[in-house]
Amino acid sequence: MVASVSEAPKYFKFDATMNQSALSPYTEKLAQVNRPLSVEEFQNLSETLPVIDSRINPEAIIKGKNVYWLTAKATLVNWAANLVVPSPESQFLIFTETGKWEETAERLIRIGYFNIKGYNNFDIKDWKGETWKPKIVHYDGLKQIPDATILDVRKKNEWKETGIVEGAVTIPLQTLEERVG
Repeated sequence: MVASVSEAPKYFKFDATMNQSALSPYTEKLAQVNRPLSVEEFQNLSETLPVIDSRINPEAIIKGKNVYWLTAKATLVNWAANLVVPSPESQFLIFTETGKWEETAERLIRIGYFNIKGYNNFDIKDWKGETWKPKIVHYDGLKQIPDATILDVRKKNEWKETGIVEGAVTIPLQTLEERVG
């Protein structure tokens, strides 16, 4: 029975401890994060800090080596904690739909990632740097991409829903950094 239970995410112990302790309430942490940044401020900080872009259907994404497009769904915290932000002490920025920064910040705060340096107080149309247009490919479309290397980071129990992508390299997300890095 225990063999089928997934390994707990890195942040799980912190999350459980925070939920049981008298640590600062989320609203207090959220107030500390409330730092709207202008285009210029955001651009300067994004040169050295990771950016988590949590928009659902962005028309464009900031182009940069430290920019990660992660939707604000349940998987956001897994990706952020496992790959994007190396530790809870690390500083980073969030880019969201205008006025929706609190949802992303709260999800990250709940797993101990308090060092959100700020969030965008502008729309992507105001960005002065390069951007790119994401192309969303659904499972069935993966087979139609010629000569692509597909990395499947799902756990074995998640393969049951859609099956294994033929020819994909399978490395569960929780072990990706140690196996690739």
